[in-house]
Amino acid sequence: MRNPGSEANQQRSTLVTLALGLSTFLTLFDDDAVVVALPGIAQTSAFSGAGAAWVIDATASPSTGALVVSGALPTGLVAAARCCQAMPCFC
Repeated sequence: MRNPGSEANQQRSTLVTLALGLSTFLTLFDDDAVVVALPGIAQTSAFSGAGAAWVIDATASPSTGALVVSGALPTGLVAAARCCQAMPCFC
């Protein structure tokens, strides 16, 4: 006999995995697109080589910040779940 809850959990974990994989791909694709477009950006904006490096840094910084936040998110969720188990009257 199959447990319907486990099938739903497997579907959910598959969707989460696909979403994370797609977001990782899009982040890398976006960073690569900036690198490919960099000569045109530098020529149009009259940037030097060092100025063009700032364009890459400016586009990569938000991705890095989002990565740090998304990495810390599960830790906070686990802590909140443990708190609710320990003190259910506050949840």
